[in-house]
Amino acid sequence: MSQSFGTFCLICFLLTITPGADTALILKSADGRNWNGYFSTTLGICAGLICYATLSALGLSAIFVKSAQLFSVVKAIGAGYLIYLGIKNLLVAHSIIGLPVGDDTELNLKNRSRYSDFREGLLTNISNQSY
Repeated sequence: MSQSFGTFCLICFLLTITPGADTALILKSADGRNWNGYFSTTLGICAGLICYATLSALGLSAIFVKSAQLFSVVKAIGAGYLIYLGIKNLLVAHSIIGLPVGDDTELNLKNRSRYSDFREGLLTNISNQSY
């Protein structure tokens, strides 16, 4: 009994310290940029947490438990958005690698608006919640 409890605690610890989508998004937004992208993305993630906490407090989680179809729709939308972000980031990475050295055509990562960083943080956090 104590061995299975120890294994459970180890797995919980590893899952807790493993970085998730929010961490990867913050690292991506802060990479090679000033604090604006990092701060806007972090605010979006926090807003997503507030939305999730508010909806949970209002009983949305209870509705999802009762309606498997609604829960499946929300999961599919979240998975679709995460797939979209993954493909978009792979295409961005591919085009960065393909740029010649010294070329002035960057991917406009420094020119991204604060709103787009905020929106990406918000949508990533909301779609990545496990109800």
